[in-house]
Amino acid sequence: MSRIPPAVLALIRERSGGLCEICGRRAESTHHRKPRGMGGSKDPAAHSPANLLRVCGDGTRGCHGAIESDRVGSYGHGWLLRRGELPDCVPVLLRNRWTLLTEDGQYVCAQTGSIIQSAGSTDHMEVAW
Repeated sequence: MSRIPPAVLALIRERSGGLCEICGRRAESTHHRKPRGMGGSKDPAAHSPANLLRVCGDGTRGCHGAIESDRVGSYGHGWLLRRGELPDCVPVLLRNRWTLLTEDGQYVCAQTGSIIQSAGSTDHMEVAW
């Protein structure tokens, strides 16, 4: 199983500001929206910024646990992707706002197409989620 490249991990940590991208608590783990078993860890897209979320908890607790325990709801919120769905094309519900994740670490408003936040922004919680 391949690991998330350090540069990608740094980018999504910076994007999240160290906070869970779903609820805003401290992020503890990284979640693959498209499970690695559906594309394999050899697929470069498996570790793309648009496919990854920084979340609180792990696979059994916090937002990460909630995603894993309610897979139907997680598909509806874009936290999980179905086979054939492209991570940068499927909106994800982050802090009550439908958002697209880009390959370069930005949040884009799914309704307007406007950039909400760029990687490196220091006003993570000032964003009107």
